[in-house]
Amino acid sequence: MKSNKFLYVILLAAAAVIIAIVILDYRAGRPGRRGINPYEYDMDSLGLVDPALVGYDETAHINIDARVVRALDYRNGRIYVLADNYLLVMDRSGTPLFKKDFDLPPRCLFVESESSMIIGFDNFFILMDGSGNITLASPAENTDARFTAIAADGSEIYVADAGNRLIWVYNYSGVRMREIEGVSTTSSQHGFIIPSQSFDLAISPPGDLWVSNPGIHTLQQYSRNGDLMAYWGKASVSIEGFNGCCNPAHITFLPEGDMVTSEKHLVRIKIYDISGNLKSVVATTQQFANDSLPPDIAADEQGNIMALDLSDKMVRFFKPR
Repeated sequence: MKSNKFLYVILLAAAAVIIAIVILDYRAGRPGRRGINPYEYDMDSLGLVDPALVGYDETAHINIDARVVRALDYRNGRIYVLADNYLLVMDRSGTPLFKKDFDLPPRCLFVESESSMIIGFDNFFILMDGSGNITLASPAENTDARFTAIAADGSEIYVADAGNRLIWVYNYSGVRMREIEGVSTTSSQHGFIIPSQSFDLAISPPGDLWVSNPGIHTLQQYSRNGDLMAYWGKASVSIEGFNGCCNPAHITFLPEGDMVTSEKHLVRIKIYDISGNLKSVVATTQQFANDSLPPDIAADEQGNIMALDLSDKMVRFFKPR
């Protein structure tokens, strides 16, 4: 009987010890009391950039009154923004010049001139004149389609489709001519790797098609027939490379031909020459709010860069030093 009582006391004591350990562990794990994780990335230090590399200053911004902002373009002194279910056209001071409402949320755009715009939706696009008249609507692609970027060279229209992981090529009558799958038989660059909705393309000043292949952190140049002509890029948290998943998220070109890139996670904007050599940093991680989305980007005739801040819902202006 005494042995049973002794065993009972031992069990009670053990239970009390276990409960105490659980309580102490819970308190230690509360925010502000956790120990340092030796394997955790210090995102603040990873985002630090040598000031000598920063070649731009932020000079102004324009707030956009919208729940969601999505895409940006610039042409001849006018700024074009897609937000909610509309297109907004402004001058450089932010004065509204034109607004066009749509029945569906627009996803991407390419402005050829004040009288010619291409607006992409989930799985089709429209051509629109400067008065907002829709002059053509393309047939809808399959339900997997997710149009994320559009560019045109005056003879054909190129559409990045993140859902189907390819580039559609159309004529100006909306007829699909062919597709670019991003497959090369002569290199390791096989197919577009699109883990998310980050899939961009742009036409360089000489008229070359460049595509961001974000799953492998690479920029790729294609011929009109879809042949891979050149590529560069590397995965790295260093300022020269592209970090994390799905980068670069957005690309555009400066007038003289240098490429501008925008990244997610460590949000930053950079400039490379056409061979992939880093030339300058436009904006660093510290200039964006925590957990910011990657800004869409555009450039004007003088090399000034505009960034559509998707998180703070504004167009931000960066001027070369």
